[in-house]
Amino acid sequence: MTSRTLDGGDDHHGRVRAAEAFASHADRTRGDFIVFRKAFVSLEQSFRGSKSPFTFNAHIRESLNASFTEQKELCEVTSHLFDNIVSRYDRFLNLVSHLHPHSKRCNI
Repeated sequence: MTSRTLDGGDDHHGRVRAAEAFASHADRTRGDFIVFRKAFVSLEQSFRGSKSPFTFNAHIRESLNASFTEQKELCEVTSHLFDNIVSRYDRFLNLVSHLHPHSKRCNI
């Protein structure tokens, strides 16, 4: 999505408007994901904590621990992908304001 927005096309202002809209959406999605990740960590702590209301046998606890570890790794990768997308849009929009000062750039 990012490279499609930032590459090609003759309509410069249309590309800038599209990049601003996608950048805003990507930034909001990244924020939502951060909230999700924090909730996930909180859930993990409640399952692993010593004051957990749940009692699991050893096999279930081991399976849960493996699942939480795997999900945390996936969250880390997803977080890096969101950061990459948002920074690409930021770089593009910053270049637009420097290379095309007449552009009607919105501040996101």
